Amino acid sequence: MTWLCLADPWDVNRRASTPEEIHAAMMQCVDIAAPAKPIGMAHHGGGTDKLFRAGKLNLIKDFINKVHDRGFLAGVSTHNPAVVAAIEEQGWPNDYYMTCFYCVTREPEDFQKEIGVLPVGETYLESDPPKMCGMIRQTKKTCLAFKILAAGRKCDSPEQVREAFQFAFANIKPGDATIVGMFPKFSDQVSENAQIVREVAA
Repeated sequence: MTWLCLADPWDVNRRASTPEEIHAAMMQCVDIAAPAKPIGMAHHGGGTDKLFRAGKLNLIKDFINKVHDRGFLAGVSTHNPAVVAAIEEQGWPNDYYMTCFYCVTREPEDFQKEIGVLPVGETYLESDPPKMCGMIRQTKKTCLAFKILAAGRKCDSPEQVREAFQFAFANIKPGDATIVGMFPKFSDQVSENAQIVREVAA
């Protein structure tokens, strides 16, 4: 199997919260995943966004270098288009991005500033996908777009699913791809999604 590893610092240290703890756990992830020989490893988006908020984004360069030293492609996952913009501006050597359509790592103060209310639970804003897609199109690096179905929130009907796929493929670059979570308990979502992609791509 050809696969990409999304390295998760909380698989190594469930209590990691400071930038230094997240960084140390991410570096351990490389050693743990390397024997399974993925074609690439990406820095976890939750960790990325926490480091960015703390002003410690540069710590991710150590992860990129270590992944490259092991002979794999190095990616950076994020939910925030501002992270991609910052990395692009600095010309980092990462090979690809994993780009979430929704900024699910906002803090309460972000919601207060942007929409004036504090939501309960994980919140998906309709204004997010166009912002991330704009950033995806600005970078020449391959982007793997994820949560295009808003973590199941755009699955109320086959038409809604199709519209989400159509939006994604119309707004990412030709060399990009999507990562789609599936739960094929009640229907064959693998076949259904593959058919949608074939039809949209045609």
